[in-house]
Amino acid sequence: MTAILTRPSTVSVRTVWGYADVTPGVIDDEARRAFTNGQCHALALALNEETGWPMVQVGVHGYGGIPRHWMVETPNGDLLDIKGLSTYEDVADRWAGDIVSGEPEDAWALYENGNYRRPEVETARTFVPAVLEYVFVSD
Repeated sequence: MTAILTRPSTVSVRTVWGYADVTPGVIDDEARRAFTNGQCHALALALNEETGWPMVQVGVHGYGGIPRHWMVETPNGDLLDIKGLSTYEDVADRWAGDIVSGEPEDAWALYENGNYRRPEVETARTFVPAVLEYVFVSD
């Protein structure tokens, strides 16, 4: 019997810089680019949907009231995105801004008002298990 290996399909998602071709469920450089630069709200929506953890908006003030990034807050108080767990202080330094609570409706409203790209939630859902490993798998 001969095994045929094929490359997993990629999905093109719109980012701040154009498009990124991500392999569903695979966290690599392209996924980190997509879900840090234009689809972070989609991942936060998918994580919130799966876990119920609250969404947070990063860098709202000083950027015209539009968040620069979205994450979720874990039960232990860390913030989570495609790059893993971070403290509030690290996120505030990295994104040079404040961190405020956000709701799923807030993320959708930014898209509907023309301020954000359409959140690719279906694609983001494929990354949820891998992102949650940052929380539930110890070193």
